[in-house]
Amino acid sequence: MQRILLLFFIFTFIISGQFKRNKTIFEQPSDIYFEFLNIDSDSSNLVLLFKTTYDRLIFAKNDILFQSGLTLNIEFRDSSEFILRKSKKFILNILDFALTNSRNNFLEGIFQLKIPEGKYNTFISVEFENSSKVLNLPEKIIEVKPNKYLSQPIITYSTSPNIKEHQVINFGGDVLFSEKALDLFVPVIKQNPDSSLNVKLIQNNKISAVFSIIEKPKIYAIVSRPNGIFLIPNSNGVKYFRISNFNPKLNEGQLRIEVESFNSKINYEKNVKWFSKPLSLSDPEYAIEQIKLIDSEKSVDSLLEMHDDDYLLTLNNYWRIFDTDTSTQFNDSMKEFYLRVDYADNNFSMFDKKKGSKTDRGKVYIKFGAPEDIKRIYNKLDSVEEIWIYKNLNMKFKFVDSSGLGNYLLVR
Repeated sequence: MQRILLLFFIFTFIISGQFKRNKTIFEQPSDIYFEFLNIDSDSSNLVLLFKTTYDRLIFAKNDILFQSGLTLNIEFRDSSEFILRKSKKFILNILDFALTNSRNNFLEGIFQLKIPEGKYNTFISVEFENSSKVLNLPEKIIEVKPNKYLSQPIITYSTSPNIKEHQVINFGGDVLFSEKALDLFVPVIKQNPDSSLNVKLIQNNKISAVFSIIEKPKIYAIVSRPNGIFLIPNSNGVKYFRISNFNPKLNEGQLRIEVESFNSKINYEKNVKWFSKPLSLSDPEYAIEQIKLIDSEKSVDSLLEMHDDDYLLTLNNYWRIFDTDTSTQFNDSMKEFYLRVDYADNNFSMFDKKKGSKTDRGKVYIKFGAPEDIKRIYNKLDSVEEIWIYKNLNMKFKFVDSSGLGNYLLVR
C-alpha cells in the first residue's frame, strides 16, 4: 500500500503545477568557466570561451534595467619575460530582477586572440562591474606553434539536420549532465583522405557508447550572438565530425572520450557535471533521508544500512523505478522531487530553524507540487488561514497559523 501511494505522489510531478522557484537559501557555489580553442587552421589564432551564471555577477539598477558585467584581463608570459596583455569588457542588461539570482542563465562570450609562436604562462583575472572584487584564476600553460592545436570537442544542444547553427554549451571543458539531447563536435587535426572516425565514451573503465562516423567532416566557426555562442558553417574555421545525441548513457563523473582516426588516436579527459543540481541532492545521505517524506521510515532505514560509499548508487537505484524516461541516465522524477525539497526549505523554513521540508506546508508541496490556487484568510488575534486548492486532483488542504509567526499547521 505504501508503494502504491508513493507512485501516486511521483505521478503528481507530471500533472500538478509548480510555484516559481527562487534562489535557495544555501546555494551550491557557481563558477566561471574558461576554455582556449583554435578558431581556424592558423594555430596562432585563438579564442577564449567563457561563461558564468548571473548569480555570480553584481547588478546595479540603471533606470528600468539591471546592469552588470565583467572585464577579462589576460596576460601571456614566456621564458624571456615577453609579456602580452589583452583586456575585454562584457556588459549585461536585464529587465527582470528575479533573474539576477539565476543559476540557469549565463553571461557568456568569446575573446579572440592573435598570439605569436611560443610557450606561455597564462594568467587570467576577472574584474566585476559594480564591485571592486577581482578574481584571479589559476595559471595555465599553453603552447603556440605550427601544427599544434588547442582544439577540443565542442558540445551543443542537439538540433535537426536542417538547422545550420548550433548553440555551444561548453563548461570550461566539462560535459553537461542533462535530460536534453546533446551533440558532440570532434575536431579534425590531421589531414587525411580517410574520412572515418571511431569514438568511444568510457566511464568507470566501462564503455558507455561507441560511435562510427563515415561522413566527411564539415568546417565550422565559433561566433558570439546576443543569445549565446554558436557553431556556424564557415569556410574559414575548424573541421569537425558531428555526433548527434551522444549523451543519453552518460552518468555524472569522469569521462574519457577516445577518438581514433587517420591511424592516430587521442584521448580527451572530461567530467560530466550536473550544473543545476538541486542542493538537497548534494549530500547523498541527506538526500536519502528526505525520502521519508514520501516513503516509510523502514524503507529509508534499509537504504541507509548500505555503506556510505554506496549511498549515491543506492539513491540512483531507488529512483530508477520511478523514472519516466529510461532511455537516458537523467532522472526527471528525482530532479523534480529534490527541487521541491529545495523550494520547501527555502520558502517554508521556521524561525526556530526547522527546515521547510519538515513543515506541514513543505510536506504537502513536496508530495503534490504547487497548488493551482491559494486562498488566504486573516482572522482575529493574528491568526491566518491558507487553503491550498488542487483542482486537477480534486483536493484541498487547510493550514492555520495561530501565532502569526509563519507556523502553519495542517488542520484538514
